[in-house]
Amino acid sequence: MGKRITIKDIVQQLNVSISKVSKALNDSDDTKELVKQYAAKHKYRSNKLALSLLNKRTKAIAVITPNILNNFFSKVFAGIEEVATNNGYTLISCISNESYNKEVKTIDFLNNESLEGLIVSIAEEIQLKKSYEHFQKVIDQGIELVLFNRVTDKVDCDKIVDDDFDGAYNATKDLLHTGCKNVAVISLIDSLNLGKLRVEGYKKAILESNKKLISDLIIHVDKTKDFNTQVDPVFFKYKIDGLLCLEEKSVLKSSSLVKSKGYRIPDDISIVCFTNGQIPRYITPSITTISQHAKQIVRAAASKLITRLENPNRGAYSTEVIKASFIERE
Repeated sequence: MGKRITIKDIVQQLNVSISKVSKALNDSDDTKELVKQYAAKHKYRSNKLALSLLNKRTKAIAVITPNILNNFFSKVFAGIEEVATNNGYTLISCISNESYNKEVKTIDFLNNESLEGLIVSIAEEIQLKKSYEHFQKVIDQGIELVLFNRVTDKVDCDKIVDDDFDGAYNATKDLLHTGCKNVAVISLIDSLNLGKLRVEGYKKAILESNKKLISDLIIHVDKTKDFNTQVDPVFFKYKIDGLLCLEEKSVLKSSSLVKSKGYRIPDDISIVCFTNGQIPRYITPSITTISQHAKQIVRAAASKLITRLENPNRGAYSTEVIKASFIERE
């Protein structure tokens, strides 16, 4: 096979400018037939990145999620890909694995890849360290940034979030309304801002019901230690009959624990959990969930980003809240 030609080769052979060749290849110049014949003869294929750089646009955006094992994040790539493709953008998908170093290194790499925009849900270690300088570097280089789901008020950019506070508040109220006397909350996500918001929503509902707020009923589970050892004493001491799980892993472990104690669900204990994934839907009995509408959130994030990239008159940054749904099951 012969050497693949470039735009430069066409320019040299036909003695025309790069702009004329580019216009001709795009069917908009009187020299187009000559250029196209030469290009076809030598099997020329356009390099989209090179052409976009001539126009100072790459139309490349990237998304970074903390993981893909979580049901919420497993839906993220598809939602953003759909919006990006429909608007003529190329999407680069990355995973931080909840790591500070990996998120920072990934963003450093993307900064050198002619990127126009970036969509991120912040890694757990980033929120633990409270270190957000890498986002400011992105903004300083003129790359548009949108944060979703896991965000921080330390970075000035557009944000798309769930109503975590209201979701936990309404779920706790529902448990109390159905007759639960001792409602506990189980959190494996204390380090995340959204975990803190969910706990605050639980607290508000308890206090509004004229019940005493018992700190022991807010069970902060250390993921490095045995789940049952940490949760079991609270069940025994307070005879818990209502449970709010702040994410899916805790609902599977909690359901297994209460069944081992002889509790019947929902006769002896009622359970509600965040995120409407496979676990709460298909375990027996099925669990009532607070559905966060992952695809709606990421589509909103992608649309917000692309609107900014396409609109030269960019207004002030804003935070959009996507309301959750309450899905009742067994």
